[in-house]
Amino acid sequence: MTKHYVEGAFAVDLILRNLPEPSPSVVEWSFPLMKVAPELDPDELKQVVGRKRAHDPLKLLEVIGGAAVENPVSISAWAAAGKVERQTLADYLPEMRSKQ
Repeated sequence: MTKHYVEGAFAVDLILRNLPEPSPSVVEWSFPLMKVAPELDPDELKQVVGRKRAHDPLKLLEVIGGAAVENPVSISAWAAAGKVERQTLADYLPEMRSKQ
């Protein structure tokens, strides 16, 4: 079940092992039951808006501008200098590395 753009409705797409697959459909919550809603299109799913990043990766890189191979900085020290949690910084690292 996936959230549909209509509040309280869900798109249902079943994959059955031993039976033919039924076509996708939409169900709506009508307390206390879920009812089939044939008037709704199962392809019109709710769009998830991504979270806004709390930190700018470029500003995090500026914090360690003096770092070099001869003068490395640990992730913990980098996180402290950037005033961000170590795990948060670690989550940004793959993106930062890919844009070299």
